Amino acid sequence: MSLTVSNGSPLMRAATSKDTSLLDASFLAAIDDAVRFEPKLPASALERALDHDTSCNCAEHRRHHYRGDDATSLDETKRQRRQRAIEKRNQKRHITPQRPALRAPTVLVDTRNNRLASAKYRANCRERTHRVDATIQEMLARYPTYGIDAYAPTQLIKSERRHDESLDAYRKRTNREAADFSRQEQRRKLQFYKLQLQLLTTRILSNEDDYC
Repeated sequence: MSLTVSNGSPLMRAATSKDTSLLDASFLAAIDDAVRFEPKLPASALERALDHDTSCNCAEHRRHHYRGDDATSLDETKRQRRQRAIEKRNQKRHITPQRPALRAPTVLVDTRNNRLASAKYRANCRERTHRVDATIQEMLARYPTYGIDAYAPTQLIKSERRHDESLDAYRKRTNREAADFSRQEQRRKLQFYKLQLQLLTTRILSNEDDYC
């Protein structure tokens, strides 16, 4: 608030006077008059002005005040559309992104058939067993005085059907058990022949050392 003082005002007369009491009384009266006639805003308008000045001191509030409340959501939507466009382009051109995407990665399911994997495992096991058996037969042909034990395969005992089990469920369960037993039997046979080859090699080498 600015206070204008004229030459004939009581405040100027009190300031030029040598009476201290007159100075104090006139000065206080002039201040009182100035405050009494000061223009005031309505309470509601003043409060709104003060609230607006206080709230606009925040940079975040000013940004939303000028840009609108939907600015953040609009930017997020643009970002998502751009990200989807980039992913679509990379997929079309078979481009692997250098950095992972912001969203959750896609779970890749192995679609390999279990029957194909089982058949491959069986073929691999049979081939290894055949190689070990061929090596044993070659060593026995060279050293006919030696021999190996014969492999005795085990028999699968078929499980009984449960009282609350359907015929189709029982058939599927027994098929799974038979397939698992067959894989284990192939593994036992391979381990047996490998052990026989190791024992045969050890006996031949030990006898040759004795002859030497």
